[in-house]
Amino acid sequence: MRVTMMAAALCALGGAALAQPMRDPTTGLSVTPPPNYQASVAPPRAPYAAIFRVRRPDDRDTGCQVAFAEAPGNAGLSQDRLNETMQSPEWRDTVIRTMSALYDIQQQETYRQGEVAGLLMEGMIRPRDGIPARAQQIRTLFVVLETPRGRTTTVCVGEVSGFAERRPEFLAVTKGAESPR
Repeated sequence: MRVTMMAAALCALGGAALAQPMRDPTTGLSVTPPPNYQASVAPPRAPYAAIFRVRRPDDRDTGCQVAFAEAPGNAGLSQDRLNETMQSPEWRDTVIRTMSALYDIQQQETYRQGEVAGLLMEGMIRPRDGIPARAQQIRTLFVVLETPRGRTTTVCVGEVSGFAERRPEFLAVTKGAESPR
């Protein structure tokens, strides 16, 4: 009863809806959505063992996905060693070259979340046969983080016309994702 009254009071005052954190019990991946976003579980699909959708209630084909894939090859590496690898020009070039098959990567930078270093990229889907025209109206932000347990990837898509305004929200989604350790 008290929670319902508090929620009603927040709505009456124009307050942002409080986001519900979610955690995958098998992998430990967790997300705490930013205000006005909701998280939901998506069915896992290879190579991802856990996937969450993190969206505003009015998102139809925009919003974010946070996913985790186990990486047994990382198990013997320290976080410091993984961070060095993630920040190396060779690793970055490999990731960007791989992503460039599907995306025109227009921006890339080192991304840090606590003690984990990663890569942030932004780009547009490359036009090609079979890709809907709608793809040219959205921009994508990717964040890739590696831990000894595996890879956490956050992918957020938004309208090109409003992407700059949504970018801080997308970064908040990324910051609300906790990689399994």
